[in-house]
Amino acid sequence: MSLKSHVKEQTQMSYSSKSRIKITGDSHPFTCPVCEFVLRDLEDVESVKKNTACTVCADFFKFPNLKKWKNGWRPTVEEARTH
Repeated sequence: MSLKSHVKEQTQMSYSSKSRIKITGDSHPFTCPVCEFVLRDLEDVESVKKNTACTVCADFFKFPNLKKWKNGWRPTVEEARTH
């Protein structure tokens, strides 16, 4: 299977899915803004929309440090990637 046909097949599959998610903005839409890893699944995509972090970063950094997080604190990429 060629790359072009694979991309076409994947695109068609995404349109047939029951849930549709639109991600917009200047950032890379398929990576976590905190750890910069690629989002793993729909749960990560929804977490980025709701918590501005993937599920792992939200669990390890946002929720335990909610007051600092609301004031703009974020761990460094290196710190985030250790979890």
